[in-house]
Order: sequence, then C-alpha cells, then structure tokens
Amino acid sequence: MGTQHITRHPTLRTILFVFLNLTAALLLGPYPAQGSSEAVNLIHIKGSNAMVDVVLAWTKIYHANNPGVFFEVDGGGSGNGIAALINGHVDIAVTTRNLKEREIRLISQRSGKLPKTHIIGMDALSIVVHKSNPLNGLTMSQLTRIFGNSGGYSRWSDLGVEVPGCDNNTIQRISRKNNSGDYFYFRETVLKEHNHFHANLITIRQPEKLMEKVALSPCAIAFTSMATVTNDVKTVCVAGDDAQETACVPPTADFTHKGLYPLARPLFFLVLDSRVSLAQPFIDWVQGSQGQEIIRKAGFIALQDSLKTDPLVQNNPTTPPL
Repeated sequence: MGTQHITRHPTLRTILFVFLNLTAALLLGPYPAQGSSEAVNLIHIKGSNAMVDVVLAWTKIYHANNPGVFFEVDGGGSGNGIAALINGHVDIAVTTRNLKEREIRLISQRSGKLPKTHIIGMDALSIVVHKSNPLNGLTMSQLTRIFGNSGGYSRWSDLGVEVPGCDNNTIQRISRKNNSGDYFYFRETVLKEHNHFHANLITIRQPEKLMEKVALSPCAIAFTSMATVTNDVKTVCVAGDDAQETACVPPTADFTHKGLYPLARPLFFLVLDSRVSLAQPFIDWVQGSQGQEIIRKAGFIALQDSLKTDPLVQNNPTTPPL
C-alpha cells in the first residue's frame, strides 16, 4: 500500500473516512482478522482532536519498527476518548485534561482499579485574537471577565482598545466544543468558581476551523492548543496574578517548564490496568527520545526540552487596567 497523506477535513463524515483510511495505512497490510495473533496486538487509541496528527505519527513509526503491533486511531475529543476508556472500548485514551472525579469513580467501579496515567508531553493553551487587534496581553482575571457569564467585558473598549474592522467593538468569544480538553481545562483553570461560559460563546468542533474563524473575525478571541495556532492569528501573553503584577508571559516551552506560563498543562495517555501489558512498550517509546522529538516537531512541548533563556518575557506588557 502506498503512502497516504492525511489532511484535516471539516465534516465529521469526512473525518471518519480519513480515520478509516489512515488506519489501513498504519496497518501496512490486511487488517488483522478477529481471533488472529495479530488482533491480540491491536492497540486502539481515541481522544483529543488536537493530538490526532502526532498520535498518527507515533503509531506509524512505531509500527514500522515493530510490524507485529497494529493500531487503530480515532479523534472525537478528550471527553469522547475518556468515555470510550470507561466503557472498555479502547486501550488508550489520549487527553489534554485530567480526569474528572466522576470519571475516575466510573473507571474504578467498572474495571476494579484506577487507570494508569502517563504524561506524554506538555502544552501551553494559547489565547489568540485577530491580527488587527492591538491588544498584547491579558491577565487571568481579565480572561475570566471576558469568557465568564457573571458579567464583565462585552466590548474591546472595556479593555482600553479599539479593534479596526470590529463592528461596535463587540467581543466575539470562541471555543472548542464542550467535549474537548481545551473547553474543560479553560473552564476549570480560568473560570473556576464562576464555572460557566458566557451565553454568547461560539463553539467549534475542529481546531483548524477555530483558527480560520479567528483569522476572519476582527472581533474574535479564542483559546486553543499551542500546536494548532497558525500564523494567521495573533497570540497574546498572559499574566497570572493581578495583585502581584506578575509578568505577562507568552506560551513557550521555556516558560512552561519553568512554571511561569499560567495556562500550561500536561498531555496524557490514560490506560486501563488490564491493558497495560499491551500498551506499555508503546508508551515507553513515546516518552523516549524518538517519541518526544516527534511531539516537539508537531508543535507541542517535549518532556526532555532543556531550559533556555527566553527573551520574549514582557515585564511591562500592554495590558489594559482593570
């Protein structure tokens, strides 16, 4: 079977079609028959849409070096990957967020043991706006007042800026769907006790479509994985503590490893205890040098990234007053 180049597509039907085709490409031959020895070595992975491409790259190279191990890879979002793990339908759930207490309880009840959690990389959730937006930075509390439902900012002028091309200067809030790790992580980390998004929040399933929306909408602001950010939008820095006037920090590998970027998060493989023996060699490889080089090239942060002095920290950002 020749090499197939997988690209992202906007519709779920097309996405599913692509997944089926890339599964065949990964197998590099006939799909293992039910009950065959090959079927015993089939690892089913499901979860984060933002991480689908890097998971595909991992499985393709691992299979090439270990032809007796086969993979089936699906996206659908972190929430759907975890649901599939709870129901015993997959071997590995790939997520950009931690498990909820309810999910831990369900896995424990159904499998008898807690799931094994493996950190496979890092991500810096990025805040993006239209390129014409003069805003350079925001604080965490300002993000709460933009995206939360308890009142706050409704126009860019509330933040001291005028955005060219933005009708009435009205803020347009954009997010991934509620089954995404981005949505859950942002709600838990930024909104916290407010815990509900603004009623006018626009939600989009695929990260590349979110990027397109922001790039075409002067009024827009959104949050997304650093690996999905394109050159068509503007990334702003984030300051963590208003009271202490902390520096406004851009989403980089250095600041993430130093613990300075307030929206940094680990990326996870979650595995049921009964599937560890099958999945562990692959997970060890992913966490090793070859696997981490692949995640770095995909735009995420590798576990082994060395710390370097980053000149991008802004000690006096252009952040409007509260």
